[in-house]
This record gives sequence, structure tokens and C-alpha cells, in this order.
Amino acid sequence: MTCSMVSVCQQCRSPLHFHHLKDINTATYNLLLTSLEGSRDDSEELESIPLLFPKSRKIYYQAVIQSMETLTKNTEKNCSFLHSLSHKKSNSNTSKVESEIFFDTVGSHSPTITSSNDQSESQETLSDKQQMLEHLFNTISSISDVNHPMCIECAETLIDTMSRHLHYSKKERDAYIELLKHIDDEILDDSEIEKIELEIQNNLKKEATAVKTIDQLKKERKNIEEEIKRLEKESLALNNEEEMFWKERNKFLRKLEEFQNERDAINLQYDYNVKLFEELRKTNVYNDVFCISHNGQFGTINDLRFGRLPSYTVEWDEINAAWGLVLQLLHSIAIKLNFEFTGYKLHPLGSTSKIERLEFQANSLPKITEFELHSSDDLPITKFFTHRKFDTAMICFLKCLKQLGDYLEALDPQFILPYRIHKDKIGDSSICISFNQDEKWTRALKYLLTNTKYLLAYITQGPPKIHS
Repeated sequence: MTCSMVSVCQQCRSPLHFHHLKDINTATYNLLLTSLEGSRDDSEELESIPLLFPKSRKIYYQAVIQSMETLTKNTEKNCSFLHSLSHKKSNSNTSKVESEIFFDTVGSHSPTITSSNDQSESQETLSDKQQMLEHLFNTISSISDVNHPMCIECAETLIDTMSRHLHYSKKERDAYIELLKHIDDEILDDSEIEKIELEIQNNLKKEATAVKTIDQLKKERKNIEEEIKRLEKESLALNNEEEMFWKERNKFLRKLEEFQNERDAINLQYDYNVKLFEELRKTNVYNDVFCISHNGQFGTINDLRFGRLPSYTVEWDEINAAWGLVLQLLHSIAIKLNFEFTGYKLHPLGSTSKIERLEFQANSLPKITEFELHSSDDLPITKFFTHRKFDTAMICFLKCLKQLGDYLEALDPQFILPYRIHKDKIGDSSICISFNQDEKWTRALKYLLTNTKYLLAYITQGPPKIHS
């Protein structure tokens, strides 16, 4: 079997067979290598020429080419691994069909059997030529932007791509030429240049003024920021003060509410007490204790008849008890008015009440004469002597009643007792029981109760000065 030099396409990785390079000699190889190195020098000279396109575009292109070379080297390592694996299988004397990557399948050559020595020499020659070929392709790749070798299809594809790139480059060149022409057409004369320079100077002055203004504004901004910080501190202090104020206000409102509640409670209690006081003030306790009325011709006090009639005899016990109540009422009215009787002192003792008459003498103690305001004797013989003291006691009572009436009349001229009192008479009837008719005496007692009731009603519901 005759082996040929085999490589792979650096683009599509398909196998390539170089029949026309199998008989290359050293001189031919050196000639090709020298021409390639000359092309490299030309390319270096071209690199020194200024580019008509941005340098970043060239850097990006070289980075893409370098990444493709890295991918190619990785693929070659995989192919070398497959080649070594196939070589081991061929040495195992196992009859297998070898891969078309390593054998020539283009021409139809008949296999020949040679000796082992000739086969070894042929393999060494093929290996040297393979190395020369690889070195040649590496040199070509180093002076171009494309890795070699390539198959015909990839070469045609690359030619199409480069043709399009050339077309776009020509358009870009034409655009730059037009731009250059446009710039050349817009070349300014000296007057315009001076005008532009003047504008530049004015703009520089404006810029300097603007810079000063900016510096001044920065200073003002700094001052404003400091003022803002100070105001923020004051605001924080005011917020704290406001918070304390609202706390104190709430505390004050709470105390005020408690005070108002307490005040309202006191006012309600006061109103209730005033109302109760008015009710109590209007309540005449004397009317409850001393109920003065009449029963026919009799005046009554607490339903006790006051007097006697020939046709209706009233017991002395009832009359004496009535006198005790009347004396007690007169004594209570005098105490209420802080009034002291002149020459008389009352002793309300119920059915055995008494009146003392005080007779003042010069440089001596008053002479006290006691009169009993009660009676119990109905015998005609002793009636005159027994009722004499009783009559005097009743006359003393009339005088005390008259003193109290005169006192109130002095305070209030409009006050007048219903029945006039004069000596032993009240109205037109004598208060004495001796030498008097029972009807007249009973009528006099009725008048006495009327005056006493009128006096009681006046001091309980009369003008304020009476109460004072």
C-alpha cells in the first residue's frame, strides 16, 4: 500500500490529499519558504502604513482570528489522537478497513507486497515530507489572516466573503474620499479664521466668567447647606420642644378634664343641695310641730281645743296642754328672731307652763313674780281666787305677744297683726276668764291663735330682713 501526504481543512476539518506535493524536494521547499518570508516583510511594511479604518476594528478582527486558531489547534489534537489509535490497530495484524483520512482514495492503485525494510524507509520519507508540508502551511498562515490549508469549497467561500468585504471596503473608501473632498471644500479663509478665533476668545472669557460664577454658586451652595444643617438642628430642637409642649398640653388637658369633672360633680351636688335647701326652707317645720286650725267656735292647736262653751265643756287638761303648746310656739319664735322679752321670761313646761314677771328696782336684783299658765278648778266658790293668777298669766302672754308684734312692725311697717292687743283685750274680747263669759273667752283665745299663726307665717315666708 502506498501512503500519501494527508492533512485536514482548517475551516471544515475535511481530509485533504496533496498528490502534487508528494515529490517536493528540498530546493523547491526553500524557494517557496523564501518567497513567503518576502511576503511577510511586505506585510510588515503594510502594517506601518496608516490605516484608513479605526484601529479597534483591526484589533477585533485579530481577536476573532486568534480564537479560530485556538479552536483549530484543539481539533488537530483530537485528529492526532485518532491517528495514533488507528496506527495501533494496524500493527495488531487485524484485517480492518483503514480510514480514508490516512489513505489515498482518489486514484485507483493496486496494493503491492514489499519487504519490511522498504516499508520502513518509505514511512520515514513520508514523515519528513509531512513535517515540511506542515511548516510550509504554518508559514503561510503566519503571513495571512486565514489558517491553511483549506479545501476548495472553503477557499471559494472565503473568496466570496473577502469579495464582499472588499466591496464594503471600497464603499467605505469612497465615503471617506467624499468626506475629504467636503472638508477640503470647507477650508476657511483668514477672515473667517480670525472671526472664529475671536469667538473662541469670547467663549473663553465667558467660560472664565461662568467658572467664577460656578465657584461663587458653589460657595453659596456650601453656605446654604450649612444654613440648612443649622435649620435642621433648629427644626429638630423645635420638634422636641413641640413634642414636650404636646405632652404638657395633654397632661394639662387631662388635669383640666379631671378638674371640670370634679367641678361638674360639685356643681351638681351644689344644685341638689340648693334645691334641697329651698325645699327645706320652704318647708314650715313650725306648721308640722304647731298645727293651728279651728273646730267650730274653738281654735285648735295640734287638735287640742282652746276654750270652753256652756253647751260643750272642754277638760282643763286639754286646755292646759294647748296653752303649753302656744307658749312653746311663742318662745320658739322669739329664739328664731333672737328677741328677748322685756320684763317677762317664758317657761314652756307643757300642761304646767309658767310665765315670770321681772320688776326691776334701782340698785337691786329684779323682783320675780311667777304666774302659772294653767288651771284646774271649776268650783264656783274658789273659781274667782284660783283664776286670778291664771288671768294674770294670760295677760302677761298677751303683752309678750304684743312686744313681738311691735318688734316686727318696727322692722317692717307693713306688718300688722290681724287683731289689735290692748291691755287684757285682743280684738273686742277680754282674755280673762274671771267675770267673763265662756263664749267671749273662747273667742279671745281663738283671736290669740290667729295672731300667733299670722306671726309664724310671716317669719317663715316674710321679707329677707326678717330672717337676717
